[in-house]
Amino acid sequence: MTRRELFDRMVELAEKVFDRVEVTKGDFRGGVCRLRGQSCLYINRNAGLETNVRTLANALSQQDLESMFVMPALRDAIETYRED
Repeated sequence: MTRRELFDRMVELAEKVFDRVEVTKGDFRGGVCRLRGQSCLYINRNAGLETNVRTLANALSQQDLESMFVMPALRDAIETYRED
């Protein structure tokens, strides 16, 4: 799976897990926050693909994914890229 495919799959999964997912340009690092009671994930388009994959993996690794199907390659990538 290419990095771009991995990114796209992670965004799809994030859209199922978080109330709001935004991939946008700006002067911010990216990550998870709560806004008006909603769990939001912001991804900075300017940060680069590798950084965004890492941001997504960290955000997804903090969620309970056990009750949903996650492709094994995607689950492995989340575990590989997450920061402890």
